[in-house]
Amino acid sequence: MGKIKTALEIAMEKANKIEVNKEEIKKIEFEKKAGILTNKLLEGEEVNFKQEFENLSKEEKKFIIETIEKTLLNGLVLSPNFNELQYNKIINALKKIKEKPGQIDAIKNDVKSLLQTYSDQLKQYYEQLKQQFSTQLDALKKQLGAQLGAEADIDPSSHPEFQKYWNEIKTNIDEQFKSHIEQIKQMIKSLKNLY
Repeated sequence: MGKIKTALEIAMEKANKIEVNKEEIKKIEFEKKAGILTNKLLEGEEVNFKQEFENLSKEEKKFIIETIEKTLLNGLVLSPNFNELQYNKIINALKKIKEKPGQIDAIKNDVKSLLQTYSDQLKQYYEQLKQQFSTQLDALKKQLGAQLGAEADIDPSSHPEFQKYWNEIKTNIDEQFKSHIEQIKQMIKSLKNLY
């Protein structure tokens, strides 16, 4: 009869069979380095890329810079609440990884205008729809008030029809703006990086 193995012994045998992919480990290390550098850039810290990239190959430097760029571009998103401070941090960080930072300045106002317009349009359409539903619900409020013997307060935005219309409107606005923001991201991506 064979020896019964403990769970630890079985786990150790399985762990010994696992092969470590050195390239994958390197990639994870470079992604971690890119994350640290991205945070430093977003916080406005000076980053000495020459020093940070000492002893790295051209491909490794390129990978790290592209990972930083990807992370920063992912931060340029359509949001109902435009955050100018965060936007400025992203733009300033992008300028630090580009060979010609002035090219980012040329795009900066377009991006800001697009994100601000998106936020403003969402708020405007939301309020207009809410006003329309409020008018439509006035009759229902009066009817409920008469039945209950007290004034009924109905929030138009909680009505299922309101939610249906709002989702349709928001989807249409999102589709219009997503293509524009993607074009701008591609334009930024096409600008030459430091490495």
